[in-house]
Amino acid sequence: LMMLAMALNLSGVLAGHRLGLRLPRGLAGRVGAWGQGRSSLCIGLLNGLMPCGPLQAMQVVALASGSAVRGALSMFCFALGTIPLMLGFGLVGGGLNRRFGAPMRRISAALVLAMGLSALASGLSLAGVSLGAADGGAGGDAAAAPPVSESTKASVAPSPAALTVGSVVLDPDRREVTVGGSPIALTAREFDVLALLMTHAETVLTRERIAHEALGYEYVGDTNNVDVHIAHLRAKIEDAGGARIIQTVRGVGYVCRA
Repeated sequence: LMMLAMALNLSGVLAGHRLGLRLPRGLAGRVGAWGQGRSSLCIGLLNGLMPCGPLQAMQVVALASGSAVRGALSMFCFALGTIPLMLGFGLVGGGLNRRFGAPMRRISAALVLAMGLSALASGLSLAGVSLGAADGGAGGDAAAAPPVSESTKASVAPSPAALTVGSVVLDPDRREVTVGGSPIALTAREFDVLALLMTHAETVLTRERIAHEALGYEYVGDTNNVDVHIAHLRAKIEDAGGARIIQTVRGVGYVCRA
């Protein structure tokens, strides 16, 4: 939302009005007082919230290191590597802005708007909100299958095409997943990710392949979508009493095995 507001401000379509998100006055005063003399620290903390794919990928690497020292060192090296690039962009952008200020603002607004809409779509997708035909129509991202009552569970047999890994059974015809005989509710995207992994059980699948084949987009270095769907699947399966059948292969992707 902040990126969309920034794009509208840059484009000038609001005729002199500017959109912005303001902190409550009392909280803003406390933050301002705390930030006195700590401007570099504040900028660094806010920079960590930027919707930047490479930055988020490095944050995942730092967290996965399992060590505060190694994680901090990896982020420090990443920061050092970006300094020449940022300085170069600043010099070139400053020079161009003096000659082509208005066109550059319009181009920047278009780029920020596109990135903002993309981030918004990804966020809604991860929240289980359907955006249309890509998720299977108006109800594409609803639960993969309605709950089955205890009285009818025994009479509903899985189809011959059902896939089984440990206590998890996935029925592609009914789009139903059960753990130990009890159904669990998955979104359409979670179901597709699990179906891909179970179809290729014991085979390590890269994040690129999962993103392309199950989520329907080209992988561009941002692992968040794939990783969040995997985390949701693990939580739902394990909350239902199942074992962790989706295992991480560090530096590569994921594998499904009992």
